[in-house]
Amino acid sequence: MAIYLDDAQRRSLAEHASRFTWRLQWSTWVLIVTIYGNWFSIALHARELGLPLTTLLLAVAGAWYMSLQHELMHGHPTRSPFVNAMLGFVPLAVWFPYAIIATRIFSIMTTRISRIPSAIRKAISTVAMRGCVRVCRFARC
Repeated sequence: MAIYLDDAQRRSLAEHASRFTWRLQWSTWVLIVTIYGNWFSIALHARELGLPLTTLLLAVAGAWYMSLQHELMHGHPTRSPFVNAMLGFVPLAVWFPYAIIATRIFSIMTTRISRIPSAIRKAISTVAMRGCVRVCRFARC
């Protein structure tokens, strides 16, 4: 169940959700292409850029990639946990692989939600947790 600030926000989001461009989530797809393109371009031109600049640019690209992984775990740009896992599976940031992050977030969410009073807990959507479970089952966490 979604929680809205007021009826105006509910109407505004319903209006946007009815549009094809909203459902397509084109901005997330552009972001995916941009992040992968940037990372591979930087990696391919590392010699010309030099070590300090390459390191800096890859650090920024890696942070941006981890932000993308966060969005993928929350069901963007597709509702398919399998497709989202495939988009976020490559460990470009040399940090935590997607499956490990999804498992940890599911564990943290479960712990934190159990501490929330039951009246508020009923208002919290469990869609994200179900998505994490599906991803973890797929990735054999």
